[in-house]
Amino acid sequence: MRRPLKRFLSKSWVRRLVVGLSLAYPVTLLVAALVFRFVGERWWVSGVVMFLPRLAFALPLLVLVPLLFALGERRVLYAQAVSVLLVLFPLMGFVMPGPAPATSGPVFRLLSFNVNSLFAGPEEVFREIVAHSPDIVLVQESSGEPKFEELFRGRYPFVETSTQFLVASRWPVATTLPERLSYAGRSRSPRFVRHVIRTPGGPVTFYNAHPLSPRESFYELRGNDGFRNELRSGRIFDGSAASVIEANAGLRRLQIETVARLASEESGPVVVAGDLNQPDPSPLTGGTLGELRDAFREGGWGFGYTFPASEFKARRTPKIPWMRLDRVFLRGPIATQRFAVGCEGVSDHRCVIADLARP
Repeated sequence: MRRPLKRFLSKSWVRRLVVGLSLAYPVTLLVAALVFRFVGERWWVSGVVMFLPRLAFALPLLVLVPLLFALGERRVLYAQAVSVLLVLFPLMGFVMPGPAPATSGPVFRLLSFNVNSLFAGPEEVFREIVAHSPDIVLVQESSGEPKFEELFRGRYPFVETSTQFLVASRWPVATTLPERLSYAGRSRSPRFVRHVIRTPGGPVTFYNAHPLSPRESFYELRGNDGFRNELRSGRIFDGSAASVIEANAGLRRLQIETVARLASEESGPVVVAGDLNQPDPSPLTGGTLGELRDAFREGGWGFGYTFPASEFKARRTPKIPWMRLDRVFLRGPIATQRFAVGCEGVSDHRCVIADLARP
């Protein structure tokens, strides 16, 4: 078996092919990262790929690196080192550990959590939340379950609910509901609420946000007979699925642009938190939300992935998070001392926890 393999690898065209692919691979990764960052969901193909596991971009390394060693082309291995960095940082979003910003004054703990309509039960979800001892809790996709609100009222003096959102705080809360948005001739929900909370360090404006999920458009792409059958039939290329995906992405973009604009107009410290349904890199996280600071990059490290978690219901989908959808963004005189991911086993998302204070 080894002799035929050596004979095959000794052919000059094989060497040229392997070396060519090895040099083209990092260029392809760079192009993919740039498309995600500057095109994103404006093109339905890149919009779909953005929400797939980025680790798949590293699979060619399993073939190219052994072949380069076998061919003795060790100089080309430097290109594969560049490929590893491109996969790890811009594509998978790894953040190196670093010193947290210096802060002064009282520190408060914020927890933000998409609770997946409380399918795991209000008591179980509440237990996971309070295990982190947050001072302020922002909940998305709450089902309006009275028991859930009752549990919070037994622990926090200030609790308010509005549609899918819940806020619980140790300090007074003033809530403002935004105006509805006009999109494609229809009135649509902005899918966020505004709270001003009088923390010990002064008033802080919070935006509890959950823009439209891309999941519905992916179901449209899959069709009634599954993605493979749609691909085999060619219906996926007739334009109908693409139009649905692009319409879904357009409304999500409008919702994120609206909350980013309002946050930029605020005076004083501002926090935008929630399930933003936007992985890195994207034009929205890098551009639209560019005036805001990412609390995870400021006070955390690693990948910080929050979705899909153990309660994700999609068939044949690994329950290992591969996207960072749940986020905390900051603006003005407020900084992150510490950032963490928690709340495992009670939702298809993980919660995010940020210790915040004045810089």
